[in-house]
Amino acid sequence: MDRISGDRRIGAPKAGKPPLKVNVFHALRSANTSLMPLFPYTGDGDLVSGATIFWGGENRDSGVFNHENSVDEVAITVAASKSRLRAGFVHVGARTHLVGRHFEDPNDPEIMMAIVVTQRQADEGVAQSESLTFICDNCQEPLLKHRFSSKNDDNFAARDENGEPVRLPGFHAPLETLTEGAIAIEPFNKSEEARTCPKCGTVNEPFALHVWGWDSYYKNTVAAERGRAILFAAGAEA
Repeated sequence: MDRISGDRRIGAPKAGKPPLKVNVFHALRSANTSLMPLFPYTGDGDLVSGATIFWGGENRDSGVFNHENSVDEVAITVAASKSRLRAGFVHVGARTHLVGRHFEDPNDPEIMMAIVVTQRQADEGVAQSESLTFICDNCQEPLLKHRFSSKNDDNFAARDENGEPVRLPGFHAPLETLTEGAIAIEPFNKSEEARTCPKCGTVNEPFALHVWGWDSYYKNTVAAERGRAILFAAGAEA
């Protein structure tokens, strides 16, 4: 078989994005969300690795939802106990796939799973989109589908006096999967009408944000970027 021609060397790091490394188990100690980005880089062409840890106990049922992504996701299970997945398992799923319900009994305190999902963001000028679809627990009828661009890099940037985004030093956009998930699910959880299945009439329970953690990531992102702007404003006044 012929070899692929061309330069195979890895290029130099992008400006402002030095190489980083992390121990995934140490990082997960401080995780406030599933799919926690292990590194701050989420821009064009970046490799984004998100880590998730699930464990069992009272009220730990994760529920399930459909995720659609226009780029591929490579998942590596780094540890698992009493899960459908095994440690060391690597897979590339379909671009539309179910997420959640990894255990037969989520209340079992012995269950756990740690997984890292990595995707390569689309290059500059190439559109990238995702959707989250929340479904009826009884008949799987879609209740809410939230579609969004994965390239809203300035959504959380500071703003100047004209409301235009300003990228303060050190700013990297958060992972849109998490922030958009939190934004979409808050009104859904508050509305019994939204959670009532139009097909079978089941009133579904609120989505388990306490398990997934997207709201904590979203609120911390808003507060942290407000703090960054305060710090630089104080420096400018000194």
